[in-house]
Amino acid sequence: PISWYLLQNEYNIVTVVILMITIEYLCMLLRICLFVGQSDFSVKDYCNNVLIKTCYPVLLSVLACYIITHFYSSPFRFIITYVISVLVFVISAYCFSLNCNERYKIISIVQKFIR
Repeated sequence: PISWYLLQNEYNIVTVVILMITIEYLCMLLRICLFVGQSDFSVKDYCNNVLIKTCYPVLLSVLACYIITHFYSSPFRFIITYVISVLVFVISAYCFSLNCNERYKIISIVQKFIR
């Protein structure tokens, strides 16, 4: 509802996306605070192993979208932006967010799919 309201009042789309990401991160932090009291949960480990590792792909994907929308004009820009941002996110998530075991599993799944 907030995004819809802002877009209806002609706010910049980039501002709306940044606001959406900020709200999602605040909700995630609230969930973490609520979860800590219920179990043996390390906030520091979670932040290091999940939050920080997911920031890189998100930021790179948003940067790719920003660059495309500001420097490229085409009737198919939406599709091009979508495809490139997904590719940037997947590649950067593979490089920055996955550990060695997860990368190995992805490679084995892709190899099984190709055969």
